[in-house]
Amino acid sequence: MLTSDKLAEAPREGEKAILGKTEIGFVRRGEAGLTPEERNFPFKCVLSQNVEYMDIGSSEIDHSIGLWVRIVCFMTLAWISMIALSYDPYDPYEPEFIWQAVTLFSSASFLLLCGGLCYYIFRRRRRTTVSFYRKRQKLVFKASSRAEPVEIDWGDVVPYLRPRRIRGVIGSSRIDMPGMSFCLAWYDSESQTLHTFYTSEFKLSMFVADEWRLMLRYMNGDDNNFANNYEPVATSAYFQEKRDKLWRDFRANKNKRLFTFSVRDMSVSYLSMTLFYFSHLIGWWRIPYLFTDFYLACAVTPFLPSDRSQS
Repeated sequence: MLTSDKLAEAPREGEKAILGKTEIGFVRRGEAGLTPEERNFPFKCVLSQNVEYMDIGSSEIDHSIGLWVRIVCFMTLAWISMIALSYDPYDPYEPEFIWQAVTLFSSASFLLLCGGLCYYIFRRRRRTTVSFYRKRQKLVFKASSRAEPVEIDWGDVVPYLRPRRIRGVIGSSRIDMPGMSFCLAWYDSESQTLHTFYTSEFKLSMFVADEWRLMLRYMNGDDNNFANNYEPVATSAYFQEKRDKLWRDFRANKNKRLFTFSVRDMSVSYLSMTLFYFSHLIGWWRIPYLFTDFYLACAVTPFLPSDRSQS
């Protein structure tokens, strides 16, 4: 969401300021500790990336839709199975009771899917999706689905760190530790206002600079050194592409074995390919990915520039 706060003095790299009631720290663009670098585990904040543009704004909820749908479907199947196993053929009222119970649990699962999806969509629409254009050196975002796109020069972007508290529960213990959010903004000198248009998820202080490194690498890297390792959202198109690639690799593999298993490369044997397809069959095949497609179409696509849509 776009937020605006009064800031009497223009932002200065490496210095601190009071924004509202919170002390923030402005990031140095050339700071050695924030230079672009590779990292071993993939980013989850990237929606899509190519040589022309990169969309940032993804979060954990984008990657958890499929898992949530699978859990609801498995719960429904488990309830119906327990009802079916409890069937008593000698009870004349049993068929009617089973039918009512199955209808009740199916309706409850349907309402849970609809309610949860509405919650996820509403929550995601409050989070800004920002498009980075390398060749134009521009950032583009929309404050609302019906608003006109806002373009900001890459050189005018003000990155800063905002302290947060990370609170939660692990087992029976409560956690409360300091954290950070990475923010992007631009400063209006006439109104002395700092407009924040992007805020990352809460992170520990040691990981808060990762997204800034990602942006620097993409915007400042050359055509051979701009790509970042990221985890794509599991859409139906991604599922189809992954399945096709795995099948091509399996057919091209001249050294296939029978019982070798590898999580990194499922095309090494007949066993791993069988487990891959079996796991997707019991995981409701393509249904969770279709829910993700619908979620992205409602929560993300309206906020992308009108000349393209989320793939």
